[in-house]
Amino acid sequence: MRKTDDHLWNYGFLRGGNGWRLSPAFDINPEHRPGGQLQAPISEIHRAEYSIRSVLDTAPYFDLTTGEAREMIGDMARYIAGYWR
Repeated sequence: MRKTDDHLWNYGFLRGGNGWRLSPAFDINPEHRPGGQLQAPISEIHRAEYSIRSVLDTAPYFDLTTGEAREMIGDMARYIAGYWR
């Protein structure tokens, strides 16, 4: 699966009991063909490499520790596995 609609301006907010917060995911359009590459690089470290390793390496750019990023990746994987059709 790959995501081909990865514009840097695609973000959203959620309103909860404590006010507004940044959405953990927004505008995700899965592509079911194998392979692929990000259309917009997420950092100068890995450019448009499409891997979990690149996500973990760039965690500090998003004010996350590697441990926090690993936890978020695990949470998303479990959620997707439980709810994806």
